[in-house]
Amino acid sequence: MGPRGAAAVAVGLWVLVTVGVAPDPEVVEPPRRLLSHYRSLDPRALLAIKALRDRYEEETLSWRPRNCSFRRRRDPPRPSSRALLRQVARGLADAQDVLSGLPSPELFPGVGPTLELLAAAGRD
Repeated sequence: MGPRGAAAVAVGLWVLVTVGVAPDPEVVEPPRRLLSHYRSLDPRALLAIKALRDRYEEETLSWRPRNCSFRRRRDPPRPSSRALLRQVARGLADAQDVLSGLPSPELFPGVGPTLELLAAAGRD
C-alpha cells in the first residue's frame, strides 16, 4: 500500500470513529488533537491536510465580497413631503368612504366619532 492508500485508510478510520462516537450521548468527546500528534501519517499527506485546513480557514474567515449573479435591489427613492401628504389625504378619504358607506352604522359602535375625527384630520 502506497502513501495515498495509507492516507485514505487513515481518513476512512477517522470518519468511522467520528460517526460511531458522535451520536452516543454517554460517550465523552475526546479532546481535539493537533495535526502534529499524528506522526504516523505520511509527511506529504500531513502537508496536504495542513494546506486544506489553511485554505478552509482562509475562505471561511475572509470578509471579501463574493461574486453573485443577483443584482442588488435598490431602495426606491423616498417620496417628497407633498407626495406623502397626498397619500395621507387619500387614505383619510378612503377610510371616510368606507365608514360612511356602511349599510347600518349603528351596529358598529364608534363609527360616528371616527367619521368626525377623519373629517377634522382631512380639513387640517
